[in-house]
Amino acid sequence: MKTASILVNYCLGVKDSEQVAIIADYDSDFLVVNALASATLAVGGEPTVTLMPPRKKWGNPPTRIVEHAVKGADVVISPASTSMYHSKAILLPLQQKKIRYLSMPKITTEMMTIGPGTMTIPDYDEMRRLLEDTMAPSVIESSHKEYLKPLLWST
Repeated sequence: MKTASILVNYCLGVKDSEQVAIIADYDSDFLVVNALASATLAVGGEPTVTLMPPRKKWGNPPTRIVEHAVKGADVVISPASTSMYHSKAILLPLQQKKIRYLSMPKITTEMMTIGPGTMTIPDYDEMRRLLEDTMAPSVIESSHKEYLKPLLWST
């Protein structure tokens, strides 16, 4: 699934040997979960898929085991049916350890393969090349460097 590869490579910048926790629940689309795990393996990351009952409300914390998985991860991807981002169990470790996090509640295979976001998937390698060729070094070193970093440099 090309979208999973783009998310893992460009949005999250998963690197070799990084620990990637993938939080799923019984209502997750397991084709998406598998695509994210496969994309992580393809770049040398080590995915761990957790499975728990769906949370009753958005913002409810995950299970304690999932909370521990988050604390041990470099990157967390959550294709669970509800968002847990605002729970302390998720938010505090993300802030304390600067863990990269992607929440995708209710994401489906259809959204990842034929949804509007896949109609115009940009060629990020070409964008990086164009930016490197056309931008003055002073612009690259500006305060916007953090925003441009995923496009300009392998992190």
